[in-house]
Amino acid sequence: MVFTLSQKKTAYKKLSKDVQDFIMDSETTDLIEKYLVEVGLSAEQSDSADTEILNAMYGLQTFSEAMANIAKLSNKKVEELSKLRADLENNIFSKIPKNQAPTANSGGEEVFSLSKKSQIVAWGE
Repeated sequence: MVFTLSQKKTAYKKLSKDVQDFIMDSETTDLIEKYLVEVGLSAEQSDSADTEILNAMYGLQTFSEAMANIAKLSNKKVEELSKLRADLENNIFSKIPKNQAPTANSGGEEVFSLSKKSQIVAWGE
């Protein structure tokens, strides 16, 4: 899915500072790049896949939507991306679980925070 720069900036600003730092950390970006290379995506496909993953990290789409979009852009079946999915869930997304904002004033927006737990998070599935 395509999001505007304004939408991305707004979503990013809603994330906690810890999550912003985690997303932009070179270790995180290097891991994602490594996983995309392991799947055999071309440079162009990898760039697009990275954007899909980032959109999910921002909370603009679910992780499942990102994976479906990556499958489509890479001409692969979702099942063929099971290793990528597991690597991302276990090493990236499990560290930034989403929680519903507790107050009605929040408008039901999602709040993200870093987790010390090692768990797989179902991102809107």
